[in-house]
Amino acid sequence: MPILHEWREDGPNLPIEFARKSADGRMTLVVCREGTECPTLWNTLSSTSLEEAREALTKREGLPSTKNAAFWSSSGASDHYGAELVKVWAEKHGFAGVVWTGLPPKSPITDKNNDHPSIDDVISHLSSLKGHSANRAEEYVRKAPTQIATAYRARIVEEFGWRGLTEI
Repeated sequence: MPILHEWREDGPNLPIEFARKSADGRMTLVVCREGTECPTLWNTLSSTSLEEAREALTKREGLPSTKNAAFWSSSGASDHYGAELVKVWAEKHGFAGVVWTGLPPKSPITDKNNDHPSIDDVISHLSSLKGHSANRAEEYVRKAPTQIATAYRARIVEEFGWRGLTEI
């Protein structure tokens, strides 16, 4: 992705949680109604258009399509959760447009999109992972920036001791 500088830690406060089961079994972060409000990280892109930025994000994140590349611009926004919060932040900072990953929660129990898992479901799922899948799940949680202090993360740390890499 054509980023222009180091990641900055003062992005919009968004409700996020480890609430999406990925294809490899990890529980990944998503913006969702049931999330914990946390300051996000952000960067600027060298893209020349909003569509180019959405395509770059889709490629970087391995998204199924650009429909999962949420956006806000002064001329419109996607219907992804959090767009209003992004709008306020973007206007305050004078941005013409913003893109972010807009995948929905996905329960490891039902394997269905828009099904927000309980923390007990997440803990049970993570406990069941073995080998490479377990290692990737742990790595994902540990590499998440420490400012992403969600309710589920606190329980994951309590259960497995998977503190952030900067907390060790």
